[in-house]
Parts: sequence; C-alpha cells; structure tokens
Amino acid sequence: SVSFNIIWPETSRVIPLASNSIRLTLTRTPDTEIPSPTPVAPVVIARPNTEATIPNLELGSYTVVAEAFPTATATGTVQARATVTVTVLPDANT
Repeated sequence: SVSFNIIWPETSRVIPLASNSIRLTLTRTPDTEIPSPTPVAPVVIARPNTEATIPNLELGSYTVVAEAFPTATATGTVQARATVTVTVLPDANT
C-alpha cells in the first residue's frame, strides 16, 4: 500500500491557499510485463482531511501525480501539480 499525508499550509506556493482538495493519481511504471498500465483509481484528499492510503497495490514502481483544486471534489482548474515516483515493496507501507 501507499500512504499520503498532506499538511495544509497557511500560505504556500506548493499548495495554494485557495486549494481545498488534492487529487492523487497513481500509474504503474511501464515495464516489459505491463507496457501500457492503467492508472489506479484516483484518491481525493479534501481539506481538512490529511491522510489517504491506497491498499492492495502490486509490487513495483508507480508514478504519482498530485493536483491541487479549488473545490473539495477535485474539480475546476488545477492550481498546482507535482509528480513523484514511489516503489511498493513486499510487506511495507510506502
């Protein structure tokens, strides 16, 4: 599984003050076994919530795209976007 922890800031260029939700989308990194992976269903963390866990992921690398939105439902114009790679290991919570 992969867990995310959001610290909603007072003011920040990373998570704008007007942002009320963050949508997290995971996609398995393509490899020889899965050349065109399907994204995992997105997870939304809406203010004031701070945590989300995506369980039951296959082992391997995933690209995570985090997008900040002005609404609690992760709709509207994206205000900020970040991308990071995570690796799911056996018997570990990443």
